[in-house]
Amino acid sequence: MRIFLKGCILVSLFLVGCSEEEESPRPTGVCDDADATCDGSVGEGDTSAAATTWTEVIVSGQPRITALATHAKGHGWLAAAGGEVVRVEDATLTTMTGCGGASWLSAWVSKQGRVFLGSGEGAFATLPFDAGATDACERVESGHAYAITALIGFEQDDTVTLYGVDRGGYVLRWTYVEGASTQAAPETLTQLAASLQDIDGTSPETLVIAGNKLVTGEHFTPVTWRAQDGAWVQETFQSPDPFSTFVDLEVVTPSLAYAVVVTNAGGTRFLMERVDGVWSRKTFPDGVLPGELAAFGTTALYSATGTPLRFFDGQTWSQVGAASAPIWVMGGSAPDDVWAAGTGGVFLRGTP
Repeated sequence: MRIFLKGCILVSLFLVGCSEEEESPRPTGVCDDADATCDGSVGEGDTSAAATTWTEVIVSGQPRITALATHAKGHGWLAAAGGEVVRVEDATLTTMTGCGGASWLSAWVSKQGRVFLGSGEGAFATLPFDAGATDACERVESGHAYAITALIGFEQDDTVTLYGVDRGGYVLRWTYVEGASTQAAPETLTQLAASLQDIDGTSPETLVIAGNKLVTGEHFTPVTWRAQDGAWVQETFQSPDPFSTFVDLEVVTPSLAYAVVVTNAGGTRFLMERVDGVWSRKTFPDGVLPGELAAFGTTALYSATGTPLRFFDGQTWSQVGAASAPIWVMGGSAPDDVWAAGTGGVFLRGTP
């Protein structure tokens, strides 16, 4: 998940004013991939800079990588279920030894490179990009003993407002002020009637939450909510199979989003597209199951399909790379800087 925001004043959950004079941290060209004017409209995009060369490395210790976040081309973080946290600076990977003792499931990074993590035990943590390899993560409890499955953040000057969701249905917010002697405790904004899987958006007022709601026995159905007028409004999300759960959610612009759901029985997967608030099924190659996504626009969409990676240029899907082990997470700073990682420490990067 990649979220970028022009300087805005945050009050409660939503925006009340934005300054066009402040520099947007969104990488150059990302808006153009789906939204040429960055006004929320869906455009055709530009795939001329799509990743064509894929390079794999194996992270030391071969951890199962469950989260990644990028803030610039070739720069970002990897985090793993075993507590490993790895800083990535182009070809240099540094294992940070002061963040162990937690199962890291989610990550988001500021434009300065400060990483924020969410754990399977319900805790937040953070570490600056220039931290020493042995520096301890700064940790704080969310107040709930549920796995924090997704994070998204927004920046204003020295303040990061981080949103998270957990499997107990809680929507969380942590305000972090760089350089402050003490930090405020995380807040619980609300609890939704589902196990929450993902949260994404281009601003606090365009956030979308994906969750899995227990409907009968052991069967779940996918549900989405959108932020609207200070509340969370449930959307109409009709999965091709009502008994299915979310794999991933990617919000590209306020008008465009993608998601993948998997059936409770059989493991069949479907790719879904959200245009102007309306969800519908999007075609995918027969016999191929979509997985984690890296979405940059209508003509710049990547999906992991087990070990192969596929790319959609607006017309057709094609295989563009392959990993030596299954992929758990995808992301990237731009269509020509795409990251994928997963089992056995596998870390695959796509470049021009």
